[in-house]
Amino acid sequence: KIHRKEMEYALETINRLNPAFVIDTGDITDEGYNSSYIDYLSLLSNLKVPRYTLPGNHDEWNDPCLNSYLYLIGYRNYSFDFGRYRFIGVNTNVEGDDGGANKEVMNWVEERIDDSKDNILFFHHPIFGHSKRSFWKNRKQFIELLRRHNVLLVLAGHEHGDKVYQDGKTMHLTTTAFGGGLLPGQMYHGYRYICIENGRVVSYASYPYKAIDVEFRKEKHIAVLRNNGCLLYTSDAADEL
Repeated sequence: KIHRKEMEYALETINRLNPAFVIDTGDITDEGYNSSYIDYLSLLSNLKVPRYTLPGNHDEWNDPCLNSYLYLIGYRNYSFDFGRYRFIGVNTNVEGDDGGANKEVMNWVEERIDDSKDNILFFHHPIFGHSKRSFWKNRKQFIELLRRHNVLLVLAGHEHGDKVYQDGKTMHLTTTAFGGGLLPGQMYHGYRYICIENGRVVSYASYPYKAIDVEFRKEKHIAVLRNNGCLLYTSDAADEL
């Protein structure tokens, strides 16, 4: 069950920001029930800007969950351009692993990367700075793929804690959760406010989210790229440890 009051407040805030679009990086449900997806879509009908959604591990527990996601949400791997930036959303749910990408997905990612643009990838499971919760399938090969290309930024969630990792020219940001449990030492739920100017990440400060009750567990992870080039990004809203 989605905490409707908090979700409605968040959507009102996003609408006031008037972003170019909203990105959801997964775990839009806790257990993949049809009713949860329907609730999600009902609430998102109040959003006044485009939104892009990816599945997290909680959205694909089993075949019925996956079928519900595909039927009601639909998108698993896709890309879009915003000015000089290409955004590439990747489904990192891999059966039998806690995140990763098979060869077919990696080939698709490499085909979608445009080195004439600044590429920003987003997916659920972090590939760098990961804890014991994340064991990436084909991790080495995916890192080598990123290093071959002009990838400015990679955004991830899943881990319920803030982490920053710089790998050469590419910054990897993992962001704390809006709801659910937290990693040891992580004292708050929240989001990052990321500013990107002229192909450079200017700031990526993390902000505790104090506008909702701390017991809230089903808030959306949102990423908002504002028209001035600033990205408001949160993750792992519904996920439970």
